[in-house]
Amino acid sequence: MLTIDWAKIDKFYIVLVIVLVFLTMTLIITFRTVFSAFNTAYEIDPATAAAPNTINEDNILESYEWIFGKDVNLE
Repeated sequence: MLTIDWAKIDKFYIVLVIVLVFLTMTLIITFRTVFSAFNTAYEIDPATAAAPNTINEDNILESYEWIFGKDVNLE
């Protein structure tokens, strides 16, 4: 009564179990990756937090002129 008749197990259930295991592993890996990214994104480095916010204005102006200073030929 407690023995399993393997010949009567349908192939659908075997494939279903394999697919569910694969999807479960994919879901676990995805959640670990997403939560690890959130954890990394919200870490504050003490060295950068204590440093003053410096902006190189020369590079910003050079980039602005490079982007918007181009001549457009519409012919």
